[in-house]
Amino acid sequence: MRIFITGARGKLGKHITKYLLKKKYYCYLNTRKKIESFKSKKVKILKCDILSNKFKIPDDVKIIIHLAASTPSNSKQNLKENHIIDNKIYRYIKKSKNISKLIFLSTVKIYSEKNLKSVSEKEGVFDKSIYSMQKISSEKFFLSLKKKVYNVRVPGIIGTKNDNNFLSNLIKNIYKNKSFKVYNQDQKFNNVLHIDDLNEFIHNLIVNNYNSGNILLGAKEPIKLKKIVEIIEKFFKVKNHISWTNEKNGFYLNIRNAVTNYNFKAKRVVTILNKYLKQKDINKTMGVN
Repeated sequence: MRIFITGARGKLGKHITKYLLKKKYYCYLNTRKKIESFKSKKVKILKCDILSNKFKIPDDVKIIIHLAASTPSNSKQNLKENHIIDNKIYRYIKKSKNISKLIFLSTVKIYSEKNLKSVSEKEGVFDKSIYSMQKISSEKFFLSLKKKVYNVRVPGIIGTKNDNNFLSNLIKNIYKNKSFKVYNQDQKFNNVLHIDDLNEFIHNLIVNNYNSGNILLGAKEPIKLKKIVEIIEKFFKVKNHISWTNEKNGFYLNIRNAVTNYNFKAKRVVTILNKYLKQKDINKTMGVN
C-alpha cells in the first residue's frame, strides 16, 4: 500500500513517517524544503510546494495523510494559503479513482478556552478565530468526499523532542524553577497525547474501514492541574513558586467517540506524563541526567 504524506518535514510528519516505514508501508513524502534521508527503499521524497502548479500526487497512492499547513497560524496570508492547500488536496482526492482514504490532522485549538467543562465532537463552543473557522471549514468539505475521511482533532503532542504546548512548557518551567502563573488549579486536564499513541492510532485508521467522521483524541481519566504540577515537582524534586489565578479558562476532552467507534487505545494522563518525564532524550534536552 502506498501512502502520501503532506507536511512530511514537520515534527509530526517525521515521526509518523518513521513509524510507517517500520510497518513496511511505501511512503511518498511531500515537502517544500529539504528533508532528512531515510534508510529505506520504501520511501520517495517529492520536494514540491502544494501551492505550485507542479504539485502532483502519484497515481498509485491509496491513502493520504494530510499534515501540511503554512505557519504561523495567526497570519492572514498563511491562513489563506492553508485554505488553498486544503482545497487542492480535496480536488485531487475527488477526481482520483485510486485514493480511498484521507486522514486529516486537525486540532483541539478549534475549541474556545471558555468552554470550562468537557468538549466532544458534538458539544463545545468553537473559538471565533479565523484559524479555528478555517480548520472547521476544511473538516466539513473533506467529509463531503465520497471516500473514507477521518478528521483527527489532535491535542498537545509530547515525545517529539521539539514539543511546544501547555504541558511541555509547564514541565520546562517547573524544572527551571521559574515563577509563573497557571490558571484554575481545579481545572480538569487530559489535553495531551504521546507521539507513540498518535502513530498507533493513525495505523489503526489505515488498516480499518471505520465510518468517516471527526475524531477527538486525548488522554483518559482527566485529572486536576494541581495534581499534574505535584507529579512534575516530585519527579524533579523541586517546589515551584506557582501563582494560581482565579481565571476560569480551559476545557477537557470527552474522547468516548474515539474509544467506542474507532478503537482508540487511550492512555491515562499520569501514564503519558510519566513516560514523557522518563524519556532520556527529553530529559537531556532539559539538562536532566
